[in-house]
Amino acid sequence: QQIINMIKVSKPEDALNVAMDVFMITAVFSVISYSLEIIKEIKGLGSGVSFDLPGREFIKDFGFDKIQAAILVAPVLIGLMPFLERYFKALYRSGLPSTSQVDQMLIQMNIDEKTWRQRYIWEGWPDEWIDAWRKTLYIQPSDFLLARIFETPQVSTDWIKQKLLERGYSEYDANQLIQFFIYNSLKDEIKALKSSLVKNYAEGYISEQDLLTNLTSLQLSSQEIQLTNQLAKLQLAVNIKQEMVKANLQMYKNNLLTEQELRNNLLQILADPALVEAIVTRYRFLRKVEKQLDILQDEYKKLRSIAFDLYSNGFMNKAEFIETLQFTGLTSEEIQVLLKAADLAFFRKITSEQVKLILMSFEKDLISEEEALQELLNISIEETRARILLQNSIIKKEGRRRPSK
Repeated sequence: QQIINMIKVSKPEDALNVAMDVFMITAVFSVISYSLEIIKEIKGLGSGVSFDLPGREFIKDFGFDKIQAAILVAPVLIGLMPFLERYFKALYRSGLPSTSQVDQMLIQMNIDEKTWRQRYIWEGWPDEWIDAWRKTLYIQPSDFLLARIFETPQVSTDWIKQKLLERGYSEYDANQLIQFFIYNSLKDEIKALKSSLVKNYAEGYISEQDLLTNLTSLQLSSQEIQLTNQLAKLQLAVNIKQEMVKANLQMYKNNLLTEQELRNNLLQILADPALVEAIVTRYRFLRKVEKQLDILQDEYKKLRSIAFDLYSNGFMNKAEFIETLQFTGLTSEEIQVLLKAADLAFFRKITSEQVKLILMSFEKDLISEEEALQELLNISIEETRARILLQNSIIKKEGRRRPSK
């Protein structure tokens, strides 16, 4: 029975235990066999009685040395049986794929888990090791992928944390990484809010306390809050200086400050003589240029006015009028506007002259009232207005015919 149990042994430690049990059994048999060899006879009461014990003749015929050698070798063979069994099974299954190959087959879903598990059983792995290795083969999302997944609202923070723990992170490290994921997913919004807060503070719309309160609400570090506050103060100082410089330059442009006064004011604001001198020189040149441009613009306005009058009175054709407007620097849209205005003025003058001729002809009885009305309607005069004009002409005509007293 011990030999049958030995064949079923799969663990080395079990094989050693069985070997020790067999060794103890064989030791007992060794003592018995040795006793059977040395006991020849047992003297009875008063007379010598010789009798054989069972098994004595078998031991004598088979040989005590052979039995003793078998007894001593048996435990060693039993201890080596699991290793020999594994060796011969591996030799018999040498054509099977390796464990790394079946791992890849399982990951790519080309074999089922039962087939994969049987391969490791043949390797002699215990169940707990196979289960642990199966869990190790799970494909976990990378840290980078978890950070990107975190931006998806449908994914819970608990799931992200569980995956980090399965990847080997401690509880503390997982919480720290989640905080980083939160900040990283909102970094664009936080950056925009910081920029808006700095701008509002620099332009005087919020106080420093409001700035610090809002920065703290963004869960920024104390160092980042301090640096942002300093940046906002610098931006505020820059804005104030810019406004003061612009005000002085505008006053200089409007001849409210002399050049020396401008220079002195800018030195107090900027405290950089080289920069102040460069600004003064630039604006001195710009003011001269602006004066020349103002003079030139006035001349251009006069030229456009003359061209407008000539075109609207019929003394300049359309091409010449457009060319003149282009010379004065107007854009194509501005030229089209002036061209329409000149055309309207031209037609208004023509219509006015035609109305005068019709009314004069009626007043001198060269045409009848009906003819005068029709002529006015032909030149697009509304009927109501045409009748009013004719009524005025009738009054004038009757007044001339009335004899003077």
